[in-house]
Amino acid sequence: MEKGAGPRVMETEILFWNVIFYRNEREHWWDWLTHPDWRHVSIYGWMSDRWVSFDVADTRSRIRVMTQDEFVIWLLEQKETATAIVKIPTQKGGGIPARMGLWCVNGVKHVLGLRSSALRPRALFRDLMANDAEVIFTNGNESERSFRECRAEGGA
Repeated sequence: MEKGAGPRVMETEILFWNVIFYRNEREHWWDWLTHPDWRHVSIYGWMSDRWVSFDVADTRSRIRVMTQDEFVIWLLEQKETATAIVKIPTQKGGGIPARMGLWCVNGVKHVLGLRSSALRPRALFRDLMANDAEVIFTNGNESERSFRECRAEGGA
């Protein structure tokens, strides 16, 4: 059999990601380091005929593959505690090769291939906006105020 002959695996990549920023009450010691409207971040995108989400949580990471119907229910649940959702294309250049730790912000930066020094969700939002992310959802007056503050302050 010739080299390269036979069945081929078709590589599919998610070209656009949606990044969800969550508000939450303090649950862990590290929540003292984050603004209440910017406590967590996860990511989701469309690939072929399924939605895929990736969420680095405190005890493990979760990857979900969902049909359209499952996704609608999931997204409605996420929006209950979402501060904002932004859309951004997968970055072509690749992120920073050295990564320290696996928490939500680093996980999202790695999947996106984003060059960013952000350590907290609010700073990641700032860096996404600087890379031409599009805001596709904001939730409520308090979050809207926090959203404007984040952009004005540079996302600290």
